[in-house]
Amino acid sequence: MLEVHTKGFAQLQEGRSKWSFVRELISNALDEDITICTVDVQKEGRNPAVIKVEDNGGGFRDLRDAYTLFAPTPKRSDPNVRGRFNLGEKELASIAKEMVIESTKGGIRFKDGKRSRINKKREVGTLVTVVVNWSFSDLREIEKMIRLVIPPIGVTLMYQSEDTYNGTVDNIERPEMIGQVSETLPTTLFTDGAIRPTKRKTAVELYALRSEQESGWLFELGIPIQEIECPYNVDVRQKVPMSPNRDTVSDNYLKAIYAIVLNETAKDLTEETVSDSWVHQGSELADDEAIKEIHDTRYEDAVLWSNDQEANERAIIDGKDIIHGRTLSGIERDRFRSAGLVSAKVGYGRGSKDADNTPREKWSDGMKYLEAYTQWISQQLEGYKVSVSYISDIDISAGAMYGGMNITYNLFRLGHRSTVAPYSADITGLILHELAHENGGTKMPHFSMDYIHKLQDLSGRLALIVAKNPEEFEKVRNPKERRFPPFG
Repeated sequence: MLEVHTKGFAQLQEGRSKWSFVRELISNALDEDITICTVDVQKEGRNPAVIKVEDNGGGFRDLRDAYTLFAPTPKRSDPNVRGRFNLGEKELASIAKEMVIESTKGGIRFKDGKRSRINKKREVGTLVTVVVNWSFSDLREIEKMIRLVIPPIGVTLMYQSEDTYNGTVDNIERPEMIGQVSETLPTTLFTDGAIRPTKRKTAVELYALRSEQESGWLFELGIPIQEIECPYNVDVRQKVPMSPNRDTVSDNYLKAIYAIVLNETAKDLTEETVSDSWVHQGSELADDEAIKEIHDTRYEDAVLWSNDQEANERAIIDGKDIIHGRTLSGIERDRFRSAGLVSAKVGYGRGSKDADNTPREKWSDGMKYLEAYTQWISQQLEGYKVSVSYISDIDISAGAMYGGMNITYNLFRLGHRSTVAPYSADITGLILHELAHENGGTKMPHFSMDYIHKLQDLSGRLALIVAKNPEEFEKVRNPKERRFPPFG
């Protein structure tokens, strides 16, 4: 019914790496129930290269699969094998001078654009022999990639070569595993009559780089598919969604991979490596603990650039690094803000270092009562009366700020109504939020673990104090008598 033009099919393969063809043969072998796979590469002088891939599996179920394009295959609905398009041998056959397949169902030869049956039948496994006009440089690239393969447990992968210059026989060992996690990732499966994108939980394994590697690779079930920027080999133990050539993944998929790596290795980042591109990409999806590690390594002594130039200058004088917002994505900025990264304006702008405080003689009764309420809480919990000041500044986004045992309330953000008793849970929580910054004269950053633990401690102790002395607490939270202080 339909015909395939062999020459035209071969033209579609132009520009592909030579490794991608050999990779398909190795993938097909590893998809079977085998214990050994041997890759043999030979070339002498200007003669064509001869490549053999042999395994001891069950062989071809149907020899017609060797030359039938897009034939139905159970691999499409199995996420734990590599195949899906049923193209591998056909692509290689279209560019080879000669290709011979010997299996348990018989043998086939492809030569000069023709296909013929041969009288060769194996008792076990499959042997594919390919004759191709590939250079020594091509073969060196193939060898480099074969040495990256992570063989399945229980499978021996042997590589042997013999050329004009040397001969090699090696077992490809499994590299050192750093960790394994279970993650939900996109994949593609044949369901309801079509190959459809889906998501499922799978194992993701992290490996140390082999001695000859300079950068990491992304793997699909042990087969290297794409070079990546992070210094680890990452093996996804299910089908990875890729282009038909199976050599690239989408940017979003790669971002998810980098996030997984960050979750496992953020603690190992250094000041030099924390600014690497892959860290930026993975930060958008990494978990909160990894974000905290990155923040503490990269931004602990930094603030975000502000349109308040004076605030930027004060921050620089104070020894802070200025991080321009354009170096971070919007998602990154939000993630690192949650871990404690603030704008220079918050820490060094008007209202924090040199704000125009509202003079005490202009305080309302509510402002005085809020001061008394704040000081009662700090006295009960910390043993000292925190000083209180007020500003009203549109340029400062915070409702309150802490520094030098002082809480500054920004009435532009809180509103004057917030100073009127009885004081709400929001105001009480804000007081605890600011008091938790105190750390022996220094200020603990938001969302540091020490800050979180102290905030929990203050909240718990205040609850116990209120339970023990409810009347005294209510007296300062909702003073009835107009006297100062409303307690003691």
